[in-house]
Amino acid sequence: MAIQVIIYQKWNQTLHGVSPQESQNAKLINYMEKKNFVMIAVEENELIYDGIEYYIDWYRRYNLDMTLYNMDNSILNPFDSVKISLGYLYTWKDRSFCREFKGIQKFQKMWREFHYKKLPKYKSIKNLNHRRLFGKFKR
Repeated sequence: MAIQVIIYQKWNQTLHGVSPQESQNAKLINYMEKKNFVMIAVEENELIYDGIEYYIDWYRRYNLDMTLYNMDNSILNPFDSVKISLGYLYTWKDRSFCREFKGIQKFQKMWREFHYKKLPKYKSIKNLNHRRLFGKFKR
């Protein structure tokens, strides 16, 4: 399972459709509404040849078209939830869904905690003087 650049949104019964057998199962519909439905998935080698610009332009045109369509018809825009992210692609019930990759956010959170909690201890004047006189802290 490789990480891919994915354009997705939450699955919606009216936008993405259901089969007659699925429409009778309320638990299945509630479960699928929690899933991220994949609109476009791009692998690494496709990005090398096509470039990410094509997919970002598609994303912008898609959102602009849907916004203009909804302004004319004065209905709420269900396409505001379209997102671009890194994720893992999987297929379930003949549909492509994704699980969002949270590795970058986790790294940023760890770095923030280190930078704002641990580094000030090392940079404080009191601790710098102690280390100058006695060497490293005992662990």
